[in-house]
Amino acid sequence: MMGVGYDNKTIFVMSPHKNSLMEANKFYVSEEGAKTWNEVAAEGLDDELLSVAVHPVDGNYIAAVGQKGIYLSDDMGESFELITNGMQGTSAFFTKDALIYGIFDGNASLIKRPINDNSEEEILLPGMEQDAVLYFAINPQDEKEMTFVSFNGNIYQTKDNAKSWELLVENGKLK
Repeated sequence: MMGVGYDNKTIFVMSPHKNSLMEANKFYVSEEGAKTWNEVAAEGLDDELLSVAVHPVDGNYIAAVGQKGIYLSDDMGESFELITNGMQGTSAFFTKDALIYGIFDGNASLIKRPINDNSEEEILLPGMEQDAVLYFAINPQDEKEMTFVSFNGNIYQTKDNAKSWELLVENGKLK
């Protein structure tokens, strides 16, 4: 499992297998494009993880998606705080200003949480039954344009800041 910042050289990784640089099931960070690796404690991250995300500019911010929820670190993975309660995490994506994360508690939700405070805003999703956001992305040149892939293989896109969604792929088949 790996997360990489796209405007920095921070890489956060956990390998399930021991290799010449890393022990199995431990967390490591590289700030030099994988030239060197430092083990991090990842305190508070006691969960079965689905994915991780690294902030695009500030490598101190790392999000982890787990069975118990969404975790956020502001110290490059040394410690994590569970920022959701009673729901499964499904996805995480950073913009320069916010963490956007997907959760599922019987219903899918997509939440935008600014980096500089704990306020949260829900991003309206299209109607989905027994489905949730698996992968999410925002166009960095136009943040009104968002795309996500669901667990059921659907791909949705909005160009108007989630006022309307277009179904591009349904159950893995192009529309």
